[in-house]
Amino acid sequence: MMSVLDRTIVERHSMRKFLPLPIPRGVVDEALALAQHEPSSSEMTTYGMYTERMFRLREARIEARRKLRREIAWFCITLAASMGLWAAAYAAGRWLVS
Repeated sequence: MMSVLDRTIVERHSMRKFLPLPIPRGVVDEALALAQHEPSSSEMTTYGMYTERMFRLREARIEARRKLRREIAWFCITLAASMGLWAAAYAAGRWLVS
């Protein structure tokens, strides 16, 4: 028969793969409230929690920056070329593809 300590050590594990099912907001709130009572919660250990919405917002921001960068580069290329500044147009084009 296993002791409580043995059972705790053997049964403890980390999950690296998750089901694609939504977690109710109440469950998340309860888990975070309970985590504050954990003995090492005041040690300022950093952790991250990402939701699907946060992931989508991050991806949208990245894509918006890429689009803005392309638009700025094309504007610079067009402006420099119209002024006959081919070296500047070339530099803007290099920046666009980097």
